[in-house]
Amino acid sequence: MTLKNILLKTMTATFLFISTAGLSSQEIIVRVNNGMPYSDLVNGQWIGVNVDLYTALVEKAGFTVKYAQQPWSRGLKNLKTGKMHIMAFVTPTEKRRKFMHFIGPHAKEEIALFVHKNYFGMDYNTIDDQIALSNKVTRQIGHNINYSVTPEFDKRLKDDDKLRYVIAFHAQASDTLRMVQTDRLLGIIDTRIDIEYRLMANG
Repeated sequence: MTLKNILLKTMTATFLFISTAGLSSQEIIVRVNNGMPYSDLVNGQWIGVNVDLYTALVEKAGFTVKYAQQPWSRGLKNLKTGKMHIMAFVTPTEKRRKFMHFIGPHAKEEIALFVHKNYFGMDYNTIDDQIALSNKVTRQIGHNINYSVTPEFDKRLKDDDKLRYVIAFHAQASDTLRMVQTDRLLGIIDTRIDIEYRLMANG
C-alpha cells in the first residue's frame, strides 16, 4: 500500500503534500524548520502547528515520524526524489503536481506587504507605487524567494529590471524582518500569518 493510500484513510481536511515516491519503511520523514507557528525546536523537542498535524496523522496510520530540518527548497527537492515524504502548507502548482499528491483543501494563504512605521500612509498600493517609494526612500523591499505573490507580480519580477532592482530576496523571514524593524528595508513581502506571529512573539 502506498503512503498516499494509507494517509487518505486517516485524513479529512488537512493541508499535507506527499511525495509520489514509494514508501520502503515504517518511518515517515517530514520537513520541519525553525519558523513558528509552523515548527520550532524548543528544548530538544519539535513543536508547532505542522508538528501537531504530522504527529496526529502519521501515528494514527501506524507509522513513526522522523523530523528532518531542511530549508524549503531542499525539502521540495527531497520530496521529488523520495528522501522526504511529507511537507505542509505548500502552494499547489502544476509543476509540483508531477511529483506531489495534494491532500485536502489548501490552507488560506495571504501574502502581504509589511512596511516600517516611518512609511505608514505613503502610497504603496500598486507595484509601480512600491518601486517609486523604494527608490524615493532608498530602501529595498524584502521578498521571500519561495513565495508566489500574484501572477502580475511574479511575471514582472521575472521580466522587469526596475522591480528586481528594489527587491531583496531572502529564504527565511527572521533576519529580513529585523532589517525592516531597524529601517534598513522599506518593508517585507511574506505570508501574513508568519509575519504577524513573529511580530507578536517578539513584542
